Amino acid sequence: MHVLLLETIALVGATVHTMEPGPEPGSVAEPVVATVLIEDGLVSQVGPDVEPPEGARVVELTGLHLVPGLIDAYATFDAEHDAIWLAAGVTSVRDAGSPIAVLLPAASPSMRDRGPGPKLLVSSPVFGSTTSIRPDAFLLGGAEAAAVQLDELIKLLTDASARVDYFQFDGSLDGPQHRVVCQYAREYGVEAWGPIPFGLDVPTARANGQRALVGLESLLQRGERFETLGEEVTFEERVRARGEGRPVAAGASTQRHGARVAPTRPLLTALSLCLPFAVCARSQ
Repeated sequence: MHVLLLETIALVGATVHTMEPGPEPGSVAEPVVATVLIEDGLVSQVGPDVEPPEGARVVELTGLHLVPGLIDAYATFDAEHDAIWLAAGVTSVRDAGSPIAVLLPAASPSMRDRGPGPKLLVSSPVFGSTTSIRPDAFLLGGAEAAAVQLDELIKLLTDASARVDYFQFDGSLDGPQHRVVCQYAREYGVEAWGPIPFGLDVPTARANGQRALVGLESLLQRGERFETLGEEVTFEERVRARGEGRPVAAGASTQRHGARVAPTRPLLTALSLCLPFAVCARSQ
């Protein structure tokens, strides 16, 4: 594995989908036949005019399509699944909150380089308030106490030469706790992920610094359940209302397949326009 990473590799002849932004909003650049140069394990150049340097290992891919590695954005990591992830084109896995005492050693280069597998992104402990129902939650006090707790946690990580890749919280945080967690995530240089805590709306959560919405249940109002909603308002309108901080009419509907929400194209468009951060729908 180490030898492969130190090689200079040129992937030539493939139709390359860079997935870079296109000229129109929401579009991507057109795929082109190009060469992808990999040096020290990282993509260094992409383009139709890139020439493989002398000594590079050239891999001929004419007639095939080449895309960026996929990201499993919300998973439970298991090293035994490495081959399955790679076979599916997944090259990065974001763990959903397994104990960091287990995940940090597993994510170290010495462990990941033992065999082929995706890059592993490690979550902080899942932050919650004293009302959290998670048995593994890192319980925070009020805003001032939470700041002290986060200072201590970051010091522990720094002293151990360890680092997490994002901060995660559950829906039990109150507004001040949520603000502190997002602030510390920003200062630490990572994103803050979680559901929208009850009592906050999407604009406020975004203003606090939240960058990903975990779970479509965050689009519900207190006391609502997807399977008992009515048919008066489309789910797309619900998404827009939540994204704009407006109340949702009682009984707003979902477009369902059985008991699950069916993500239609208008829904995905509404999510991208009105929820200005990534959305991860948890499997139930």
